[in-house]
Amino acid sequence: MLDKLLQESVNRVEIYLSPEPYSSQDIYQVYSIGWNPDTLALRNLKMFGLPFETTTYELVSEDITYSYDLATDGQRALRKVWKTDHIEGSLYGIGFQEEVLPSHRFPCTTDISITQTVERKQYRINNRIQLTVESIKNNPETVIYISYYHSPNVDMDKMNRDLNYCFKRLRQNGLLKSSYR
Repeated sequence: MLDKLLQESVNRVEIYLSPEPYSSQDIYQVYSIGWNPDTLALRNLKMFGLPFETTTYELVSEDITYSYDLATDGQRALRKVWKTDHIEGSLYGIGFQEEVLPSHRFPCTTDISITQTVERKQYRINNRIQLTVESIKNNPETVIYISYYHSPNVDMDKMNRDLNYCFKRLRQNGLLKSSYR
């Protein structure tokens, strides 16, 4: 899937896992990536090691997200520009151009479209790939996705092997229903 998402300016890929495979029969179908948290609680993700847990308060204005870590007082602003996407089975991949900005570049607070408290559990696969389980306060669904941080000088064979191994483990755990390798 990485080869379908990596373009010249893409430096971050997020691959979302959906509870149900996408059906190409209806082009207007809503593709849900939300999971019932009770279903996820029954899955054992410890096969990926211990998670790194964070809780952040996020403000979104257009394509810039300001994130404040509630535990460490860390602040950062990110610009994520959508470049491409691809659906395959129960996987929805998005290619972004991501840029870290100084926090003072976040626009006026009257332009905020989303405010949310996000809890994340991140499982490290390797130094460029991580599995993330994300839940937003007051939202009944949880989102699972794999993040890949791209660089032009990376060993793509190793990245594809590690990603396929991650897909295999997720399929064994019942979280991946796709026929993707």
